[in-house]
Amino acid sequence: MKFFTKVTCCLVLGGVMVAPSSAQSGETRLAFEVASVKPNKSDVPPSSNFPLNAGNMYTANGGLFSATNFPLVTYIFFAYNLVGNQAHFLVPQLPRWVTTDRSDIQARAAGNPTKDQMRLMMRSLLADRFKFAIHTEAREVPVLAFVLAKPEKTGPQLQRHPADPPCRTDVGQTSAANPVPDVVFQKVPGGFPAICNSILGIPPAGGPRPPDDRRDGPHGHFRFSS
Repeated sequence: MKFFTKVTCCLVLGGVMVAPSSAQSGETRLAFEVASVKPNKSDVPPSSNFPLNAGNMYTANGGLFSATNFPLVTYIFFAYNLVGNQAHFLVPQLPRWVTTDRSDIQARAAGNPTKDQMRLMMRSLLADRFKFAIHTEAREVPVLAFVLAKPEKTGPQLQRHPADPPCRTDVGQTSAANPVPDVVFQKVPGGFPAICNSILGIPPAGGPRPPDDRRDGPHGHFRFSS
């Protein structure tokens, strides 16, 4: 199967900004009120005060962005919500140090912005501090797709997540000591996970799990839509 996807390409870091971010064109530019970017050469495990991943999972924290010891490419992926082929096509275009050298970013935004608003602020920070710019293009790429062998029949081991209650997006705070938030293991009536429409990685050293989750701890849950 093939699928057309928007691929993010870039000209980076110390060069001339040749194209504005497509997500910011024609929009009010959002930026942090204050921000600090510092190199980090320690061996401290990376940590942040909210997930730097794709999707909407985020616990509002009053506009504070605090991330320690991540490579710049992680901040880029977060800012542009890149996954899959988008990330795959981007990385070869970046200088090697963008994926190896690590930095701390501490920033403060006004009010209580959403995760998408924090992404836009990170884009502004990348443009201001690193002269980072992007353009997008469409490419036809192969993809894998899950399809039902029989319409409306999911089989005995695959169940449709109910429409109510809605998927949770607040996951709480994570850290090196607690990389998997407790909400990951919470259930809604019927035994379904409280978090869905998202993928959460659970490292081998993620700590103890509830007994009924040890066999098939949640790695990803998606709500099926008709």
